[in-house]
Amino acid sequence: MNNSPIISIITPVFNTERYLPQCIESIISQTFTDWELILVDDGSTDSSGKICDDYAARDNRIRVIHKSNSGVADSRNIAITEAKGEFLGFVDADDWIEPEMYQVLYDDITAHKADVAIGGYWFDWTNMERPRQKDTEIFSVLDRSESIRLTYEDRLIQSIFCDKLWRRQMANAPLPKGYFYEDFATVIKWMANAECVTLRTKPYYHYRMRRGSTVNGVHPDRRYHYLLAEIERAKYLESIGFNPQHGYAPRVLHTAVTAAKLIARGVEKRDEAIHYIAVICKTIEPYLPADKESLDHKTYKRLQRMLNNPRRFVNAVRFSRLFMWAGKRKEKNLYP
Repeated sequence: MNNSPIISIITPVFNTERYLPQCIESIISQTFTDWELILVDDGSTDSSGKICDDYAARDNRIRVIHKSNSGVADSRNIAITEAKGEFLGFVDADDWIEPEMYQVLYDDITAHKADVAIGGYWFDWTNMERPRQKDTEIFSVLDRSESIRLTYEDRLIQSIFCDKLWRRQMANAPLPKGYFYEDFATVIKWMANAECVTLRTKPYYHYRMRRGSTVNGVHPDRRYHYLLAEIERAKYLESIGFNPQHGYAPRVLHTAVTAAKLIARGVEKRDEAIHYIAVICKTIEPYLPADKESLDHKTYKRLQRMLNNPRRFVNAVRFSRLFMWAGKRKEKNLYP
């Protein structure tokens, strides 16, 4: 008799005692019940490890792996190796999901004999939530080329793991260890294995907006790794013969400007920000000179300023931040 679960849900855990119970409870509350939850305690120093063990003692569908701290990519890689399910799902330890999420995605993936099923998600602050997509009624069935294109564009399909249900065979590329934005670099590789993908924009996953998270953190390495992940995506797609309409340079250069802008805004020491921006400028040399027609005017202008005078670029970005009232209000309402 085969007692393997249908879905293996993977949750890396590191010092998230404040939010971990809500995460686990939301998985236990799924209307789809044939799952296993693999909690990977990545060397937590708070009570997260004990919380994992307590839940595992109460529900035999939950397994815990304790290990020394080596990062979220390594935690996911280990859990994928240990997973017994036909399908893989991912939930971050500080997030939570709607009760019907995995039932909906499983129904989509099986009804259409798909390799990946995608749902929508919420952004959650302490005082509000909003769906990522304004139109939450979209449902599409995509072929391989269309799903790759949309994943590369990173708008309708984003390069994250947690809003998707994956047929296990798709996960043939390990996540790069020691880097931020490891999902951004890897999802496109998994997606390229899929012959059929379902996409619905109705949100089922709750992404908690936290201070210090990869998205909201200010450490310059995180922003620089965002650019490195974009370049890794471009190199991979080039290797499999995927060629975007305007080539790879526009996305790489736009990502470089975005990374430099966030570093200029977020890094306290001006000279440190200028140093990282100089590193970014060196990294994007193979994608220069920029085609003015393929970049929007603001991005092109910022790119030229960044390349010609990093100090002036930093000063201009910091000055513009004084007028970002909406962004500052959101920052105040981030979770701790």
